[in-house]
Amino acid sequence: MNKNIQYQIPAEVLIELANWHQLQRVPWELDGVEIKEVINAIPLEIENMFSKIKGKPPSLADKKVATLAYELRANAIVSNDRDLWDSGLSYNIEKNFGYRIEIIRPHYFENWLEKHDFF
Repeated sequence: MNKNIQYQIPAEVLIELANWHQLQRVPWELDGVEIKEVINAIPLEIENMFSKIKGKPPSLADKKVATLAYELRANAIVSNDRDLWDSGLSYNIEKNFGYRIEIIRPHYFENWLEKHDFF
């Protein structure tokens, strides 16, 4: 674990994971993840997210992840969830709130860390 990196998720992610069939692995040890409550209502820009590839809106857990990242002014969301990287989230946050949350797929995370001097 890099002490400069904090992993935070809303409880809804754990609930969604618990409902998955044939769960292969959890990306990080839970010791390194802080479970945070989403304090504010989901902003309209996040509520209206829509996955073009799936043809449907993201789950409540995905919207809570995006809302928590927005509340915390996170630099990035690390996720392989198509709903997050295919919904225009980064663009809408930057356009409407003036800062960018990058959506990073896990296999690019190490490169992102190096690029942003976390090592």
